[in-house]
Amino acid sequence: MSSKQRIHPIRKQEPAGRPDRTGMYVRNVFSGRSDAKLNGINGIKLLSEERQYRVDLAHHPGVLDAIFFCLSQGEGELNQRCQLYAIKALNRLLLEHPSVDTKIINNENCLSALLQVLCSEDPELQSLALSAVDYLSVQESHHPLIVAEDGLLSVLLQFMSAPSLDFRARALQIFLYLSKNSRVA
Repeated sequence: MSSKQRIHPIRKQEPAGRPDRTGMYVRNVFSGRSDAKLNGINGIKLLSEERQYRVDLAHHPGVLDAIFFCLSQGEGELNQRCQLYAIKALNRLLLEHPSVDTKIINNENCLSALLQVLCSEDPELQSLALSAVDYLSVQESHHPLIVAEDGLLSVLLQFMSAPSLDFRARALQIFLYLSKNSRVA
């Protein structure tokens, strides 16, 4: 392989003896060490910045579980940074390809993790979580899952009266998508 060829960081094309970086990032998230968790989710976020790798990243074993694990973390500065990196990575993966969106919403922890972030006190995290739910609500096949998530619609309804015009507009957009589906309206 010439030195000018770029190694795909997600597929296992790394030189012999060097571990797959994505797998290493996932393992770090679940290592039980706070610094490793932060480094792991930051690595996933950085990989998600490269458009050509997003579909592979979403389908890599453990990546979505790592994202939703970080989104479900509690209070504290380190956990909020993990949540921020995770929601940024998630939003980059969404709307990349319909199969990716379906894989994301079908993850058993997806909507509950997003609901937890929507209920946080951090406006930036709330805004990014609203965007994620908005992106997921684009596909009609996702509507029954969104509607069935206990507490999600009531939290979205609360955003309809938020002081932020952006929050109100995003919540309204989600309800508009959902209202166009006769199976859930």
